[in-house]
Amino acid sequence: VFGKTLISGASNGRGGSVSTSVDKGFENGFGVRLQGTYKRFGDFEAPDYLLTNTGTELKGVSLHLGIDKFTYGAELYYSYLSTRIGVLQAADFGNITDLVNAINAPEPFFIGDFSYTIAPPRQEVTHHLLKAKSFFPIILAVLIVRSFFIEPFRIPSASMVPTLRIGDFILVNKFDYGIRLPVLNSKVIEMGSPERGDVVVFRYPPNPQIDYIKRVVGLPGDHVQYKDKIVYINGKEMTQTLQNKAVDLLGIVAAQDKVLTEQLDDVSHQIAMAPGKQRAQVDMIIPAGEYFVMGDNRDNSSDSRFWGTVPEENLVGKAFYIWMSWDCNASKLCINLERIGNSIN
Repeated sequence: VFGKTLISGASNGRGGSVSTSVDKGFENGFGVRLQGTYKRFGDFEAPDYLLTNTGTELKGVSLHLGIDKFTYGAELYYSYLSTRIGVLQAADFGNITDLVNAINAPEPFFIGDFSYTIAPPRQEVTHHLLKAKSFFPIILAVLIVRSFFIEPFRIPSASMVPTLRIGDFILVNKFDYGIRLPVLNSKVIEMGSPERGDVVVFRYPPNPQIDYIKRVVGLPGDHVQYKDKIVYINGKEMTQTLQNKAVDLLGIVAAQDKVLTEQLDDVSHQIAMAPGKQRAQVDMIIPAGEYFVMGDNRDNSSDSRFWGTVPEENLVGKAFYIWMSWDCNASKLCINLERIGNSIN
């Protein structure tokens, strides 16, 4: 804001600005940026004969917190600006108030004529702005919900067919297995533990930057065996029953594959199984604090049979709801309305 903008007259417009920022990114997609800005225009020490001269000094700092995971992103933005505007002292009482109003006005504001006194000190108007983007509360709410309660994910592979399909968009409850601090991933509130049969999202142990989704089969301390394509828990067979292949699974499950219902204790769910020999034999005791997971598409899944168990600290949450499903074979709109709103068993 310059003198000739607020008051008709001359203004010294020299000045400059400097800005610096520090950025830090984390493996799980979170990022932090701290940015500082300093600007100074005009002249606070101009000769007295430049009666209408003003100067503007602005100091600002902003903090950005963001996340970029899968195809979703959000950024929380907070800024603080402190602006100092130097003007000459007004002789007529009340006119300086008009000048302050003009400076603060959201649109151009004209003030009437008034006289000046040359004698120092100059009048300084301190103008503080505490701003946040209008959608700040919304972004803050989204970040809180995603960090501590519910997070959306997209299913990219067929490893959980027939339960989940490529193009399904799901919600994951991050509250059931305890509250964790974002970025640090340390648990601050204990809530519960995965149960056998839960469909869970977790950070892939060989590469924690990648999120996987599988079904919990073995709990800490369990003796898990997988032989002849049948799961045994502590010596007990998890029974499988052959099912007729539903019409909506045509093209989703290979023509030669079988669809069965597997009973994991109290949880009944469907699995897909290809003919032929099984890909891996398993006979192990699950270590404390770790879980044995498998995909429902038993012969088309990379899971604990091949790369081991999932540590408790790698757990993200429990999948519980399908909120959208893209499938161009289901309709011309490429949306499978029959799957939207289904709970995940």
